[in-house]
Amino acid sequence: MNTFRTLALSLALVASLLSLPALAQPNVAIVDIQPSFANNAQAFPLAAASSLDDETFEISLDVTLRNDELVRVELVSADLVFGAGFTPMTSSLFPTLMMQCGGGNMTPLTLQNRIAPGQTCRLLLTEDTRLEPWVPQQFTLNLFFSGFSPLSTIVPIVNYSNSQPRGGFLFPAKVSDLAPDEFWSTRSTGAANSHRQSPGQMFAYDAGVARWDADAGVWTAFHPLDPGEPGNGDENEDWLVWGKPIYAMADGVVRSCTDGIADNVPGVRGNTSNSFVIDHGPERASYLHLMNGSTNGAICFNGAAVQAGDFLGLAGNSGWSSAPHLHVHVQRGGQGFPLLFRDAFLVDRNTYLDPPNGNADWEYVDGKGIPWEELVIWPSPLRRRDTLTAGTAWSIDLLDLSADTVVEARTHESGSMELRTWGRIGNGDLSPFEKELEASIKRVALAKPSVTSQFVTAVQTESDQLKVIAWDGFIGRQGDASGGQILDVAATTSPHMPGVVTAVRTDGGSLQVTGWQVDNWGNVQKGGNDVHGPISSVAIATAPAMGGVVTAVRTGGGELRLSSWVVSNNENFVDWRDDYTDQPVWDLDIAYLGEVNGRDRFLTAAENAAGNLYLVTWEVEGNGDIHRLDEAFGGPVEDVSVSDGGDSHALTAVIQGDDKFKLIGWDIASDGTIERHGEAVAEEVSRVAIGNAMLVNPTNRRQAVSVVRETDGDWRISSWEVALEP
Repeated sequence: MNTFRTLALSLALVASLLSLPALAQPNVAIVDIQPSFANNAQAFPLAAASSLDDETFEISLDVTLRNDELVRVELVSADLVFGAGFTPMTSSLFPTLMMQCGGGNMTPLTLQNRIAPGQTCRLLLTEDTRLEPWVPQQFTLNLFFSGFSPLSTIVPIVNYSNSQPRGGFLFPAKVSDLAPDEFWSTRSTGAANSHRQSPGQMFAYDAGVARWDADAGVWTAFHPLDPGEPGNGDENEDWLVWGKPIYAMADGVVRSCTDGIADNVPGVRGNTSNSFVIDHGPERASYLHLMNGSTNGAICFNGAAVQAGDFLGLAGNSGWSSAPHLHVHVQRGGQGFPLLFRDAFLVDRNTYLDPPNGNADWEYVDGKGIPWEELVIWPSPLRRRDTLTAGTAWSIDLLDLSADTVVEARTHESGSMELRTWGRIGNGDLSPFEKELEASIKRVALAKPSVTSQFVTAVQTESDQLKVIAWDGFIGRQGDASGGQILDVAATTSPHMPGVVTAVRTDGGSLQVTGWQVDNWGNVQKGGNDVHGPISSVAIATAPAMGGVVTAVRTGGGELRLSSWVVSNNENFVDWRDDYTDQPVWDLDIAYLGEVNGRDRFLTAAENAAGNLYLVTWEVEGNGDIHRLDEAFGGPVEDVSVSDGGDSHALTAVIQGDDKFKLIGWDIASDGTIERHGEAVAEEVSRVAIGNAMLVNPTNRRQAVSVVRETDGDWRISSWEVALEP
């Protein structure tokens, strides 16, 4: 009897509870959600930690709440709900939620979750959410309060990009300032970091420099120890980043500049930082902790105009900093916004433990943020993939036989010519194929006579005679034909294949341009020629739209002169059309950049009279008339080679004043305007040559190949990834 009575009472209680009204939502207002732009929350693309990983998008939220209840409320948790097909991931490095009420500190929600009547609190969702594979149109924010039903709101969301080309800033450093096997290093540190707790610095980066210590088997931020040193890190000079130049990430206007603040001793923080604050369009960037006395005085004042890449100062340890580094962040109206980068490569440094292994799975950063992983960063769109050294060389030349095959020719001091073909695959590996030697050769130039795998060597023999030799793709020698006595030689594809055109300096010092027929069996027959004035050096390129070639020479008077030449269909007729004489130069080269509005476009690269790199864009009409378009300058050089970089870009391979090899990218606008775009620096060399940037299957990334003669005479061939974007 008692058992049945207890069951009846229990059923009655359940029925009573089921009939209770639902819990009410709390009277809590969502005052603001940041970062927000045009009433939309902001997601942003996040670079993968390697090229094997998928791109993701990150959402970081800072929610302001106001308790309009007459009693205290307790926030228990919060979550974000996305639609089907979206996979949220979190960093799981820090507490999920933190809250700040009044003037108090930011505290984990597990320790402080109470909001007093009328009080406004800031809620930080610290585990930034990653989404893949794309950004949804909206999400639902759910806030769970004790004793209330969930407070939910639908938040529209858009993909954020910076107000810069391709949606990202340049990284504020250059590879030319890094020592061998050094890299920049930073990461997205998560919202529980002190930066994320400040609304204006939600997306700040602290950047340093790292190198791989092979002896210790670790990455380190310190220089190698000198004998007798007790340790590292207790002096600013111990740090690799100390004194590294810092550059403007974009064009802009200086809003404040501070200098004269002493640098801290490592481990001791100061207050005010040596810094630049610059408006880059609608976004305001802060560059902090610069070295005392290092800021660029020419622009260290309010209102100074800044261009992308301008030197700002040296990385230091001033202000609220306990060790040398660069702090950088951007804001809109005082609110921190994502800082995205372009023209850089990065990789998870824990997967890249054997520098200089260029074939690690580097990810190209193009309008993306830096992810959470521990990373190394190569701040340039040009990156060496593979390099091999074999033997010695005196003079060198390079020819792109196809997208996946390169021909390399070099002469030796012994008087022989060595030919070799190389295969290049999508990951940048170079693989030697065939090899052949030819005796009694002083100088060599390579050209491609047809769409087949044939190529031609135009050589200056030991007896100073011009000889044109045809080879098949396996370096099987075919036919040849001879010309007169010469002192220099250059060669290019005939506009009417099959055939080639040579430009030589004759033994009398004049320029001679000659057509050569080359049939499919490799038979070579000399065609017509024309002679034009005294010269001291020569280069040549094909002009397909004009149906001829263009030569670039250093005249007897030392000036750069471009000349156009028409070549007949059978190479039996070569006729001069036009000249354009420019300023004095020394070493020179020319590259064909394609056709623009029916006119051939060229770029010459030379060492000018001042010893600096000097570039000029040219346009040649169908009748051969030559027009000079634009010029640009680089630093001191001693040897120059130029090639097509693809997609309205160019590459120059030069020897700097310090004998270092430098590869430089250039943007070429439709009107011929030239703008510098990235660089990479390598070992000391004495001769250089660079091939065109070709699309290489299966990656469809452009790769170029360089050949250099090092100062000790060794020869080195390298492949480069060329990520020059429009």
